[in-house]
Amino acid sequence: MNTPMLLKNFEDTPVRYPVWCERKHDGIRAVVLVDEAGRGTAWSRYGRPLPAAQGIADQVAATMGPGHVVDGELDAGSWGLTQSAIKRKDPAGLVYRPWDALTLSEWTAGRSEVHLGQRRARLDPLRGVPGVEVVDGLLVLNEAALGVCFADAIERKFEGVVIKDLHAPYVCGVRSGMWQKLKMGRREEW
Repeated sequence: MNTPMLLKNFEDTPVRYPVWCERKHDGIRAVVLVDEAGRGTAWSRYGRPLPAAQGIADQVAATMGPGHVVDGELDAGSWGLTQSAIKRKDPAGLVYRPWDALTLSEWTAGRSEVHLGQRRARLDPLRGVPGVEVVDGLLVLNEAALGVCFADAIERKFEGVVIKDLHAPYVCGVRSGMWQKLKMGRREEW
């Protein structure tokens, strides 16, 4: 099984504006794979099954249909609560926050060349599904606007922001500057 695309620290790679910016939740990475028969399963970024998220995986499968892979995060309100729910295999309080979607064939190939906006549009059917909250973001044109986005995320008690190159492919298992994370404590001069 492939692993999801990974984030690189903000300071490690220059940013090419404009970029897509999303608030970063402090949860557990979760990929929901919907096979060709329409069965959904949830997996950690390390390829471990996530039984606590099976109900969410079933809802994603019923909504998206066969042949999709949805990348996101499980969150129960805090890192500790999320870890506890996963370890106890207890779905109470878990919310799935997806931010990207590939076809099963793209996932199997390990790469999608589809523009980020088009991949994100695949998530639209999940809006309004109980237990699922699609991660929204905004187009950021320059470093000053990124600073405002980051400050807003920190003020709202998010972990930070994720910065994505709009034109970069989704490459499974790769940690590159195409997706970057900017977290509190990393760069506080904003």
